[in-house]
Amino acid sequence: MLLDVARIKRFKNFVLDSTLHQISFYEILFIEKGKGIFALDENKIKIETCAIIFTSPGQVRQWDIKQPVSGYTLFFEKIS
Repeated sequence: MLLDVARIKRFKNFVLDSTLHQISFYEILFIEKGKGIFALDENKIKIETCAIIFTSPGQVRQWDIKQPVSGYTLFFEKIS
């Protein structure tokens, strides 16, 4: 299993990418502060302080940030 844990600001342009894109990894996001909308597949999730988001490989996502987001991200991939 490949694993990386970091503050969101370290990967800001990657983690908070505003273009519609498909992901190839699992991710758990811990949002400390910030506001916006996180589109995940057909769902729109309101981002607020103290939010937790789980994603899986193959999902399509897009961020629409209204206030700067801070927190942590944990990425991992299953290795066959």
